Amino acid sequence: MASWHRLYALALLAAAGLVAGGVAERLERRWRGVPPGVTLEGRPIGGLLEHELRALVERMAGPAEREPVDAAVDPATGQVLPERPGVTVDVDETVWVALHAAPGESLALVRVAVRPRLDAATLRQLRRVLGFYVTWMHGSPARQHNIELASRAIHNTLLRPGETFSFNEAVGERTWERGYRPAPVVAGEAVGEGLGGGICQVASTLYNAARQAGLTVVERHRHPTSPRYVPPGQDAAVSWPGLDLKLRNDGAEPVLLQAEQLGSSLVVRILGPVGR
Repeated sequence: MASWHRLYALALLAAAGLVAGGVAERLERRWRGVPPGVTLEGRPIGGLLEHELRALVERMAGPAEREPVDAAVDPATGQVLPERPGVTVDVDETVWVALHAAPGESLALVRVAVRPRLDAATLRQLRRVLGFYVTWMHGSPARQHNIELASRAIHNTLLRPGETFSFNEAVGERTWERGYRPAPVVAGEAVGEGLGGGICQVASTLYNAARQAGLTVVERHRHPTSPRYVPPGQDAAVSWPGLDLKLRNDGAEPVLLQAEQLGSSLVVRILGPVGR
């Protein structure tokens, strides 16, 4: 920035009518602007005033910035996928450095690393069983096939602090194209055939494991007639798109939902960090 006596001298010259418009601007850029010959990321910026420099830096910051990517869990394998740090540009610091640079200096945007919310080390610690529930499967091969598809859809789902899990969003619409088959479903007081019949057992098993794990039950519906695979009053009815099972993680740590068919049983585990 220009010193006060330089600004004072410029004001006196202007007041005396000794500085014409073009000359005044050149003097202002020399005394208050970026020193001559300075480049930013290879771009000449010598003579730019602060407001011009700031606008330029803000435009250059967009392509230079990158959002952080959290570590994740591969649903198919359970493998922890590493995080990727992000980058943001400190506009204020970049402007200050440029205005105080030495003449001819080559500068770069002041980049700041942004840490992801979740790192791989944290996810690898999700081994402590917070909730565990088992139900026994019965019925037609089509019903068991539907249970397997729905279980696979929610297996290794990561639920971050404050996030809400929706069974319908995770499993999706039960259609032929997505592999679901007709099997018995409860419709009111009656039992009929419907695509995806049997997946309420997955929702019910998950519901009971979630209660053990201390997850907040945001939405849950009971069947008109209690199914055989859980004790009365402990079921969770789901249908697309109306009835849903929603669970929220109100804890301070992420949890991992797992659902697997093991022989003739359906096992749901909810895992939290070891030693927490």
